Amino acid sequence: MKKKLIIFSFILFFKIFSYAESDFLMFESAFKDISNKTQDFLPESSTLLSFQPDAFIGNFFPSIPPRFTVGISASVTTVDTRFVADDFTAMINDIISLVPDDYSPNVKFSIPQRIFLPNAAAQIRIGGFFLPFDFGVFGVTTTDNLINNITFDDFSMDLAYTSVGGDIRYAIFEGRNILPKLSVGAGYIYSKYTFGMDLDKTLFSNEYGAAKLTGDINLKLESHTIFAQIQASKKILFLTPSIGLKAYSTIFNSNLDWEISSKYTFLDLTKKDSYSSSNDLSKPLVQLFAGCGIQLWHLQLSVCGAYNFTSEQFSASAAVNFKM
Repeated sequence: MKKKLIIFSFILFFKIFSYAESDFLMFESAFKDISNKTQDFLPESSTLLSFQPDAFIGNFFPSIPPRFTVGISASVTTVDTRFVADDFTAMINDIISLVPDDYSPNVKFSIPQRIFLPNAAAQIRIGGFFLPFDFGVFGVTTTDNLINNITFDDFSMDLAYTSVGGDIRYAIFEGRNILPKLSVGAGYIYSKYTFGMDLDKTLFSNEYGAAKLTGDINLKLESHTIFAQIQASKKILFLTPSIGLKAYSTIFNSNLDWEISSKYTFLDLTKKDSYSSSNDLSKPLVQLFAGCGIQLWHLQLSVCGAYNFTSEQFSASAAVNFKM
């Protein structure tokens, strides 16, 4: 009996030692890779929130009536998630390493190959004073509980974001006679994203009973985007088709903290870490956009589509404006 007890104690000690030495070798590097890759498309939909079909809306003063627009806009960017599939697999494998094989650990995290990243904002644009320019601002912020409990198998995700921006455009051609309107402009966008992921899974073993696997992963991204653009438009009856080219670059600051814990009959294990990173202006991204406005008295409806040659992402937006 004593001999069996010694053997059992040795086996138990070996298991405790082996799982205590679980190093999560891939977890942090995989998450860093994901955050780095998301930087190519996160600002994409924000760049369309200030889209105005008219390349130049006219002067606020002197002008009768004064020229301005105010309304709401929404945008969406398509994201191909296959580029992070290997990173998610590596993270899941590290999480599973905290649980003994007796529990036949199986943690699932599936995400569609293509997802849609939405955005929306209130916007206002005011015509220039004396000189042929206009300037606009937009902004949106969500509460912590507005977008939550998005489920991906064994994980749930919360999302909160804030985005504000502004730009100024100067009209090279104001669109008189048969000439189109042509403007050049520049702007700035500030965005802050907070992603939270929770894991709460119960596992079972015939020998040890129930085990609990929990996780709390939080990623905060802060971005500063500067851009330059050129845009042309021409009003034809009540339609205003438009086309333009935009180049932008972004500074990112990221903060990640995570904690994964397992609780079962003979050992509780916890792994946690945090890190921060930042970058200078990233590589420039080039976006081609085209859209059309429909004018119904002072109500203007507009749609816009865009393709980013650098990140190979598609985006689209729609807006409803009161236009004077």
